[in-house]
Amino acid sequence: TTNWELAKRCAEQIRSPEYTTRHFHDDITHAFPELRLYCLETEEDLDISKSISAGMTSTSAGRSTFEEYQRTIGAMFCIFWL
Repeated sequence: TTNWELAKRCAEQIRSPEYTTRHFHDDITHAFPELRLYCLETEEDLDISKSISAGMTSTSAGRSTFEEYQRTIGAMFCIFWL
């Protein structure tokens, strides 16, 4: 379930010089836990680091789930950097 309070905090802090890319990444991955779904190889696998290294599952776009995760995080970073 999306943590809208945390997502709102991300938006409020985004222009703060003390709010780093690392803070933003940590906040969005906690605010949007569904991002982990890109990294799962099996339903039981909730450890992102294990699934990311595999990166074998393909999406309907023909990309691996890891590539889709990277694209999504990259899009979020574009918002942060703008």
